[in-house]
Amino acid sequence: MSLAKNTAATGNRCRTNRLIRTHAGNVPPSAVGTILCEIHNLGRHMLQVRWDDGLCAYVFPDEIEIVATNQ
Repeated sequence: MSLAKNTAATGNRCRTNRLIRTHAGNVPPSAVGTILCEIHNLGRHMLQVRWDDGLCAYVFPDEIEIVATNQ
């Protein structure tokens, strides 16, 4: 298994643009969270996000929008 982590987006704040169903639970539209890391695995690009309600889940980049950068 090939797994590559990237921390370029780490710390950026993001918001969902629709309902996201994850293994950890549902993330509602307009939920806000902080990106923990980016994962590239088996040709997929995913972001690990800790949502403000405490849920932590992986999402695809097209499921969120960046609302504030860490810079």
